[in-house]
Amino acid sequence: MIHHADLADDEITQLDAVTLTTIRRTLHDTLHTVPAYLARQAITTARQRGAITSSEHDALIEQLVAGAAS
Repeated sequence: MIHHADLADDEITQLDAVTLTTIRRTLHDTLHTVPAYLARQAITTARQRGAITSSEHDALIEQLVAGAAS
């Protein structure tokens, strides 16, 4: 996916010579574009693997639930 939003420095990372969004940013971007159960699974897996903090996990789950309620 090509990213068209302005990104903060902490939302960008490098893997070899490729510039990518961070796992946290990617999870945020996909919250409402994939089925909720897949988003929840991805968020939980990222937390279990230490890719996001506990507070980032909680915030993403909160956003997911809030989006599902609208």
